[in-house]
Amino acid sequence: MNRPAYLDELDQLSRRGEFEEIVCRCKGILQELKTRWDEAYPETAMVLECLAHAYDDDGDYCAAAIEYERALTTHRAHSNLPSDHLVRCLMYLGRMLLWTGRPAEAEERLTEALTLLDHLPEEDQGGRGFVLVDLAQMHRRDRELEAAEQLLLSAIKPMSRFGYGNEHFDHVYVHLAMVFEEQGRKTATDRAMEKAIRWLRCVVTEDDANFATALSLNGLRLKSRGRREESRAYQAEALAMLQRIRKPGHYLLEKVKLRLAKLDEAQA
Repeated sequence: MNRPAYLDELDQLSRRGEFEEIVCRCKGILQELKTRWDEAYPETAMVLECLAHAYDDDGDYCAAAIEYERALTTHRAHSNLPSDHLVRCLMYLGRMLLWTGRPAEAEERLTEALTLLDHLPEEDQGGRGFVLVDLAQMHRRDRELEAAEQLLLSAIKPMSRFGYGNEHFDHVYVHLAMVFEEQGRKTATDRAMEKAIRWLRCVVTEDDANFATALSLNGLRLKSRGRREESRAYQAEALAMLQRIRKPGHYLLEKVKLRLAKLDEAQA
């Protein structure tokens, strides 16, 4: 399939945080493809994934789960053999199910993704680290912290395939820091988070919502250590970054604004 021209348009809209526009655009494309759904594969599945990503980025995880499920069904209708497409959809679907309070269903999808990965060639196993991180999130939410830690440690090596110190590799350490914090291991938390932020500053070259989230989490860590001025600096940096790439009222913007306001209120 030749790369459709509209993908560049959707990418630009995503960079500007125009997620409602992406949803409208994707729905329009899907309507056009409806009359030739089967023969238009894999374009149909690709647009469904773009739609799901837009809902995900906008914080509508229920809608995202529905579209990832549709994309998964579309891929399976074409072929039920193990593929990186199935792994990707299962991973994102599992994540959305976890974030919408359905951990048992999330575990089922993520475990299936791991099983499929075991049957793929090594060069097609790029999703392994991401699946392990999502499984770790599931265990952390259930307070199974040792299991979460081991899964995250296992994710480090597969993430390194994207290059040493890449942003995915770095975010594993953000997740590790959160697990260490809940285990009461403050020194380990500080080292993991400081390492992650230092490396992210080296590899992230433009405004990025995930980096902003890491900055804000680091601000929370510093606040818990009584380092309020440093905490405020990180929250302010995260907010400034999000204001450049997210529209007013976006849930991440509002979350960081609230964290910053609480710091200012406490200082006052």
